[in-house]
Amino acid sequence: METPVEELACNCASFATNFASPLRSTEMSAPRLAAVSAFLSLGGEIAELSFGDYYGFGQGLELTRDSLVCLAKSLPRSLTSFRLYNVNTHGKRKLRVAVASGVAEVIRHCDSLECLDLSHTDYSMEGILILAQALGSSENLAEFHFAGNWVGLPHLGILLPILANRRIAKLDLWKNYVDDAGVSFLVGRMFPAGQPASLRELNLGRNAVSDEGAKHLAEALTRNRTLRVLYLGDNEVTDRGATLLAEMLCENHLLEVLGLWTNQVGDVGAKELARALSQNKGLRRLFLAWNCIGDEGGRAMIDGIARNKRLAKLQLNGNLISEAAKAEIRASNNTPGRGLELLL
Repeated sequence: METPVEELACNCASFATNFASPLRSTEMSAPRLAAVSAFLSLGGEIAELSFGDYYGFGQGLELTRDSLVCLAKSLPRSLTSFRLYNVNTHGKRKLRVAVASGVAEVIRHCDSLECLDLSHTDYSMEGILILAQALGSSENLAEFHFAGNWVGLPHLGILLPILANRRIAKLDLWKNYVDDAGVSFLVGRMFPAGQPASLRELNLGRNAVSDEGAKHLAEALTRNRTLRVLYLGDNEVTDRGATLLAEMLCENHLLEVLGLWTNQVGDVGAKELARALSQNKGLRRLFLAWNCIGDEGGRAMIDGIARNKRLAKLQLNGNLISEAAKAEIRASNNTPGRGLELLL
């Protein structure tokens, strides 16, 4: 008669056989984690492994250090992607450290890791120190996701120097406590003056970035020619910050996506961004939804849209633009051959 773990291992083997890599589970408890480990020990091969519910609608994963260490030992060294979301540490120091220690074992064992996602888990400062030590040996890491962990400058002071040395191309810090000082530190590490940078996508949405943080980013991106995607949605950027970013867009023609949704950008900032659109030759998507833009700023976009032939998507929904002004903006986008996706 099969034990529960053996039965689960057979189930995991069947799942992997039918659906192949990547292997995912949204309810990965310690016994199920042991089952996956058993499946891998039997010769199962995967390239990507993902556990948990990213958005945290459930109770969170209940894991122990031993279950993660067991998994680490069974994982193929060729694993390229490891995602572990929403681990329930119950706010207990020992459990937070234990989970961090288990994840560190995975990082050390899988020396081919290119993507690491540790979002929505409270690792604590001690846990982050443990993770940072392990990250120091991860030579191939290109993507690091640490969203929803509520970390700020003290934590970034530990992580960013390690990540900068790893030549990270994608950094996801959505929903944390990154303020203007944190942005300044990040810019200094990830966009060093006079040195080549590797970062191509940066997500700082839902943090505490204001105009001063936007200034740090605008200054860095005026000289940097590597970053392609910048998300600053759900922050505290006003017209001043938008104006600084607009000035940057007049110089930087390689940034392709700029996200400024749910900020405090008004007509002044919108007009400056519209002016930048008329000069910029690289931007593909501009997200300005849910700001404070009225008719004046909305109508200013008409000229920017007319002059910019590369922009593929513009979001202005959720602002203060009247129906009459919206109709004018839509009409300006009806030029034959114009492929702009416009949300009003």
